[in-house]
Amino acid sequence: MVELPPPNLKRWDAFQKAKLVTAVWLHQITREEACHLYQISEAKILAWENAFKTYSYPGVPPGKFKGRPSDHQLPPADIKRWTPRDKAMVVLAVQHDQVTREEACRRYQLSAEELLAWEVKFKTDGTAALRTTRVQQYRRLSLPKTVDR
Repeated sequence: MVELPPPNLKRWDAFQKAKLVTAVWLHQITREEACHLYQISEAKILAWENAFKTYSYPGVPPGKFKGRPSDHQLPPADIKRWTPRDKAMVVLAVQHDQVTREEACRRYQLSAEELLAWEVKFKTDGTAALRTTRVQQYRRLSLPKTVDR
């Protein structure tokens, strides 16, 4: 079961679109119900579906969630530089039971805490929250200043 975006959503990022499209594909909500609930046209939902099928946006495989994700839908195992989209794809794959947490941690050499942090950030604030620059900025602000003697 996919958590639907909030009905009063004003800005649709890729993650919110992915959640809605996935819910439609899994027959959790019909396109007509989505149009009424979110005050958007059916043409817009169809366009999002086609974009997700064509370009494999974060975590949304072509068609319904069936089996394990293919390699083109998840980042490579030897990834060196993580983008917010790469992190989002891993989080969504874990959330939809395409990959277990243990498998994702092992494949990408992540700690369980790091993956959990991605999941929490992703759930609360979407893909934008997974940007490293923000975390680095917050870390710089919270680190105690050292005194040279």
